Amino acid sequence: MLNLYLHAYNKNDLTNLAKSCSDCFGLDWQTRIQSESLQLQNVLTSLQKSELPALFILEEFSTTGSKVEKGREVSTTGSTVEKGKSSENVEIIENIEQSELNAVVKNIRTKNAMHYLLLQIANSQQALNPRPAYYRTTGFLLQPLNVNVLRGHLNFIYEDFMDVNMQYGGFLSFKAAGTVYKIAYSKIIFFESHGKKVKARTSTQEFEFYESLENVGKAAPNFFIQVHRSIYVNVDEIDTIDLQKKDIAMKDGSVIPFTKTFRDNLLAAVSNKEGE
Repeated sequence: MLNLYLHAYNKNDLTNLAKSCSDCFGLDWQTRIQSESLQLQNVLTSLQKSELPALFILEEFSTTGSKVEKGREVSTTGSTVEKGKSSENVEIIENIEQSELNAVVKNIRTKNAMHYLLLQIANSQQALNPRPAYYRTTGFLLQPLNVNVLRGHLNFIYEDFMDVNMQYGGFLSFKAAGTVYKIAYSKIIFFESHGKKVKARTSTQEFEFYESLENVGKAAPNFFIQVHRSIYVNVDEIDTIDLQKKDIAMKDGSVIPFTKTFRDNLLAAVSNKEGE
């Protein structure tokens, strides 16, 4: 699923935007807004745990009709607008002053260069304003929001998201220590079972979660093959095979044992890969 993060300075604009996005995606939008605010740092921390692209819709601050004071918007009438909140379907980022926006976008891009970014702007002239190169803005949304324009952006973004999903062979989703992780299968080097847990190894990290190796193997794309009763490997990550030692040297330096039972399937998979 494409995760969605929203920001706007006005609470009503924020709720309307979330409602419009949910309608476009066909989500069951809950109109209530939870009382606890979602700190931006929490969002960026959670993004560190996911290689799945997300969509950010951020309002670019305009000085017309309002001013920003200590992280809150104060309207020209003097009434204070509440900070963004969190709902169960859509994450809503707290207020971002214009001076902070560049740093926020840079952080988002640092976490994952594939994230999508739509900017809400007050007028068409604002779209021509110079911005740092790392913005790589996916598109702009003029206020007041045109739902058809929003739907058009979301359709193109979702199509691209599905293409990326297929390119990476899909994503593994699992829960560990109360946190849901999503990792591209193409980044996983091997799976190994340890009792009731399965270990997923990437080039930089290891993750352990409760699941059977059988279920993990069935869900994995076809470039994963079983080479041992407790191990599945990513064929694309194989470097060399030592038939005498019955070892597989992976590109990251890992050495994986294989057994006679799976020897023929292993050699066939590697041969097919070389023939592509």
